[in-house]
Amino acid sequence: MWYDDEPFLQLPYVDYEVLKNFKKKNKPITFENFCKLTKDERLAMGMYSDMKQFEDCEKALVSFPLINVDVSFCVEGEKEIAVGDILTIKLTITHVNMQEKQSLGFVHSNKFPFLKKN
Repeated sequence: MWYDDEPFLQLPYVDYEVLKNFKKKNKPITFENFCKLTKDERLAMGMYSDMKQFEDCEKALVSFPLINVDVSFCVEGEKEIAVGDILTIKLTITHVNMQEKQSLGFVHSNKFPFLKKN
């Protein structure tokens, strides 16, 4: 894949023709939002006509690093924020498709020839 290719091409059995037909049938959707849909919602979108191919796609989607980022901020001991206050920012990153007690694996890339932790 090239950096400017459609992210959907990462999925098994998806080529330019399949992608063109998928985009014709469905309203525009980002790859991230497609991955966050439920299994039934993805099935209803009709990207795959063969159920085996759809199941292979579902197996592949588990490996994508989907995250939610929550941001909160406050000034300790104050109800309002004013100029000059020291602001505390809290970022919470949650991996959407990881099971409980599961840890991040290694990075896989043809351009990165040795194991590297995320």
